Amino acid sequence: MDVLGNLEVRWVQGFNNGTFRFVDKKTTCYTCGNFIVFLNVETKMRKTLQSPGSGIGAFTASGHRRCLAFSDLNLNPSIFVYNYPELELMCELKGKTKLGYTALAMCDTGPYLVCASSMPDHTITLCAVDLPATDGSVIESEANLCHMMTVKHPCRKVVSRAWYCKTVTYLLQEWFDQGGNFLITGASDSRMFVLNARPSKGFEIIGWIEAPGAIVSLSTQYLKESKQVKVLVLCNKTEREINEGNLLLLLTLFVQQITGQVCAAAVPLMLAGWSWICLFRPRQSDPHHHRPEGRLACLQQAQIKAMMEENESLPDMEKLEHQEFNLDVEEQQRLQLEGEQEVTRVKKEIEMENLAKCYQREILKKECWDSMQVKGKAIKAFHSENEVKNYPMKERTEKELEELQRVETMRQIEQEDSQLQEMILNTISGEKENEEEEDSKTESPALTGSLSALYGGVNPHLYSQFNLHIREQKINQITLLKDIIYKVKSTFNKEFEAVYKQKDQEINRLREKNKRIAEIMTELDLSETLWEPILTDNECPERALTVTDSEIKVEKYLTPKQKEKEEKLREEEERQRLAAKSDNTRDQALNVMMGGVLELKKEDVLRMEVPQPEFMSKPELQWMEEERKSFKEFEKKAKELNEEKEKYKKTLETEMKKLLTSIKEATQMFDEKLTTLFERKVKSEMVIYQEELKIANLVHSIQTEEEILSREKQLSLKLEKARTVKNEIGEELKKHKEIVDEFREEYDNTVAEDKLLDKGFRKEFFDVPGHIIDQLYKLYKRRPRVQRMKTQTENNQFKEGGLLGTAPSDGLSLMMKAMEELDAPENMPEGLDLVVWERFCMARRTKVESEQKVKLKALTLAEMQAFLQRRTDEDEKAHLEIKNLIDELNR
Repeated sequence: MDVLGNLEVRWVQGFNNGTFRFVDKKTTCYTCGNFIVFLNVETKMRKTLQSPGSGIGAFTASGHRRCLAFSDLNLNPSIFVYNYPELELMCELKGKTKLGYTALAMCDTGPYLVCASSMPDHTITLCAVDLPATDGSVIESEANLCHMMTVKHPCRKVVSRAWYCKTVTYLLQEWFDQGGNFLITGASDSRMFVLNARPSKGFEIIGWIEAPGAIVSLSTQYLKESKQVKVLVLCNKTEREINEGNLLLLLTLFVQQITGQVCAAAVPLMLAGWSWICLFRPRQSDPHHHRPEGRLACLQQAQIKAMMEENESLPDMEKLEHQEFNLDVEEQQRLQLEGEQEVTRVKKEIEMENLAKCYQREILKKECWDSMQVKGKAIKAFHSENEVKNYPMKERTEKELEELQRVETMRQIEQEDSQLQEMILNTISGEKENEEEEDSKTESPALTGSLSALYGGVNPHLYSQFNLHIREQKINQITLLKDIIYKVKSTFNKEFEAVYKQKDQEINRLREKNKRIAEIMTELDLSETLWEPILTDNECPERALTVTDSEIKVEKYLTPKQKEKEEKLREEEERQRLAAKSDNTRDQALNVMMGGVLELKKEDVLRMEVPQPEFMSKPELQWMEEERKSFKEFEKKAKELNEEKEKYKKTLETEMKKLLTSIKEATQMFDEKLTTLFERKVKSEMVIYQEELKIANLVHSIQTEEEILSREKQLSLKLEKARTVKNEIGEELKKHKEIVDEFREEYDNTVAEDKLLDKGFRKEFFDVPGHIIDQLYKLYKRRPRVQRMKTQTENNQFKEGGLLGTAPSDGLSLMMKAMEELDAPENMPEGLDLVVWERFCMARRTKVESEQKVKLKALTLAEMQAFLQRRTDEDEKAHLEIKNLIDELNR
């Protein structure tokens, strides 16, 4: 799944009971579900291609054309053709098959695909897979007039009469460009002529070009900005191999190229706009009627060609060079100048490319080779595949050495200070000396659990592993541990170099022994191949920086001066050799008379032969008595010589066996030593991993400590902010409590005053009879019904001040208006005086105002208590947050 959450195929695995198809020499492919799996039989790497349809039906591939085709499993299936290894969809074929295809096959020699379908069609279809692109794109190529054949000979006048024939020779296409610069003609003879369309130039022929087929149609376009004429030529298929059907050619003609060319004679003006022209032979004004080397267009070319043919038949002394037949010297010079300019451009490009490669080589060599104090190399065993590599090491920088020197100096001062403190604090006694002796025998805490001291990694300034508490101590300990790793690697590299030199010496001894064995084998007339080990590329990494002559497959290019210099050196060496050979007459005489030696060597025994007496050529019956005695003496000498030869031969065989045995024993002993070095390498790796683990733990502890300090700092800032907020909330809460207490006391007083008004009603109307006072008390308690309109202020819960201020005052005004109806004289009890009734109404209004005042203060008190409760909750929340932060800091 990618970052956008889309699923993608990582690998496909399945079982296939079908056939495998090779899509190239190294890759086979097969179907697996809705995928096609490509398997490289050499590298075992796999690639997958998902079918764009639903499933895969018939399947085939072509290794010659490097493409594959398969069908899907839908109704009215399609056939998809892909190329390999790009895996791009070449085309999608749609046939008339309803259900599916049963078999597919691709042609190895052409762009054709055969597909077979079963029920209900039972058809075999041949399809062309190399179709034009669906977007109508074409292959662009530049073909300007410099590639055309220039015609500069005078054009003849048109013949005033014509001969007609019964059949059509060919169809002619004629087109003017929109700018009136060119007249382009083309016909079915596959040649297209370009004529100057200006009447002042007499419609001269500028050049011609041969198309890959019969010209069916032409089309032109004039570009004013670039002064170019685009010509689109439609060519029909001919005997040439055009697999794509008809071919479109796009030519570019430059208007500047027609400047300054004049034709000697005029030709008739051919009117533009004809759709086609039917010409009959012979029409001499038509350039298509004759070949370019004909009488009309290339009369001089025919003459020159005849002269060249005649030149070929002349003797070598009378022959002319081909370049001497070139009459257009200016064109030759122009082409030669263009060629020289192109050579200069290509040369500069190659030089810049080589310069870039040299720069890259120097950078790589500086970073990966020159900066290495110890180059990485290996030692391989003689009789096995065992190989031991050294530790490639870069030279330590000045900054690293200064840091190491600083840490060691600081540790040395700390150790001396610690020893002085122990000497001052402790008295020197026998018991103390014994304790020190016992402590000296125990292992140092700095080296507990480490084997670095056994493999060269000794550093007396290490901290104790149980006293690393400060961050600076851990950083210094990391520096000292890196120094130990460097020393372990350096110690192993020294042992590695000793073994490497030993192998080099063993190879030199082996060569000397092989040289002696080769001499013995030559004397014994044996032809066996000797084992001569050499150092591999891993053992000599500097070979990667040099190029040997055997690696260069291309013959070295030598300039004429270099060839002349080498030839002179070769002649000088040959002259010196002949002079030395002619002067050394003593060696020549020695070689002729005594075989090149002054005394007989022991090695020449095998080549010695007893001279055969001359009489042995005669029959034995004709031998004289002296000859018979000489023959016996000859047989005796021959027998003695043969015995000496056999003895010497056995001596040589024994010596050769000893040399072979010594070679085998020496190489086996070296392999054993290399095995020991390999074990040493394994243990050194173990020690290095131990020290690197210590470094990793120290780095982890430093990072953890930094994270803890950072977290503690963040928590301290949060705690400080929380305490500030808590103090602010506490102060505000204290003020609000005082305000609420004062308002509650005021509310209690208002309620008490309202109750006093209720209790003092009868005392105020003591002069009214009892049965009337009861009626008045009921009227005193009576309140009119007031309809309160719901306003926007009442529905808005966020405007608390509006609820407290405007709503009660509006209710009081409505209540007072409604009280006017109750205060009417009609509601007065019978027998009551009007003055008393007015006094009663005044008392009732006072009571109503007091009740409204109590209600208003009750609402205000409730809001104040709710606000105070919210502030109290905020104070408790701040207190809880402070407590949590303190607990987290104390962990």
